[in-house]
Amino acid sequence: MSADICQINNFLQLKMNAEEKAEIPLSLAARWLHSENLLSDSKTSPGFPLRRHISKGNILGAYRKNNYFWYIRRIENYSEILSPKEVARLLELKNVTSVYRKIRSANIPFLKFRSGALFVRKNDFLDWAIRNLSMEHFRRIQRRLTLDPFKYDLEKFRRTLLDAK
Repeated sequence: MSADICQINNFLQLKMNAEEKAEIPLSLAARWLHSENLLSDSKTSPGFPLRRHISKGNILGAYRKNNYFWYIRRIENYSEILSPKEVARLLELKNVTSVYRKIRSANIPFLKFRSGALFVRKNDFLDWAIRNLSMEHFRRIQRRLTLDPFKYDLEKFRRTLLDAK
């Protein structure tokens, strides 16, 4: 079983934050991911699947200590990220190619991993959605992301954002 790279990054950063760890060795991260069925570990070479993602530049906060051992550093003020596949599901698009078109035409804010793969910060996506989508569509997205609908008054929040333009 292998989760997408955004789920892996979200899990690692949120788990390090919950356990108040500033950094963790790659071996511990690989065990966490394997125990949560997010990334199967290699029996013959523990940590290899995660090292492969790190070498491609897909793991946020990864670095080499003393040019030898890999570690993953907790990112302060980390914002969860969404893959293009998740964005397509939230926007009710048929495929990921439609997301790339939408990113170009509708100015959805995105970032790239060093490998070139795209991702979208959850908070940036929600800000874009509240400005550009109907309230009904935004509420469907909110339900899919399991956000608390009573956390803030959405209509007031949307008016504030639109007034700021």
